[in-house]
Amino acid sequence: MILRGNDLRRRVFGFAIKLNLELINEDVLAGAVPIHTWTWSVRHDVQLGYAEDLLANEAYLRVVAASPNACSDFSTLVVGYFQPWDTGELLSAAQEAEPGPELADAVLRAGVGAPTVFDPDFFLVIADAIQHPDVKVRRAGVVASSYMLWPQFVEPLSAAASDKEPDEGVRVDAHNIRDLLLEGTGTA
Repeated sequence: MILRGNDLRRRVFGFAIKLNLELINEDVLAGAVPIHTWTWSVRHDVQLGYAEDLLANEAYLRVVAASPNACSDFSTLVVGYFQPWDTGELLSAAQEAEPGPELADAVLRAGVGAPTVFDPDFFLVIADAIQHPDVKVRRAGVVASSYMLWPQFVEPLSAAASDKEPDEGVRVDAHNIRDLLLEGTGTA
């Protein structure tokens, strides 16, 4: 659940305090995507996770539970309280954004919040961004593709990794993400 608004860390911590949740973990993951995470125990079989993604400049929540019902029940409470972006809003924002920084931000947010299973509409928005004339939008499209790692991105990433791409950073990122996808599909 991608959160919207400002002062998100304070809001999430305030929510956890109101519900008397126990903070059980805080971590800074300094890999390819720098992420600061916190995890609370809701009860013995449900956890609430909050992440601040420093690459995408987005914050999101996740609910993990032993049973689908417990996950659904607590997720309903979280969605009601925070009103996060839903997938339809993410897609519409990326499809309707003005070229430039607004589009780059919307594409990146769509990548972070895209469904885990292949979705042709999200794919099209991000694949189009990878080929966009604006380098910031191309970079956002390449980075966005790394959040879902769908094998369908191999072709647009290969084009972006070629010598025809004028921006070295876009080329390198596209090459690395494409190779990661190829390794995951066993075709590298």
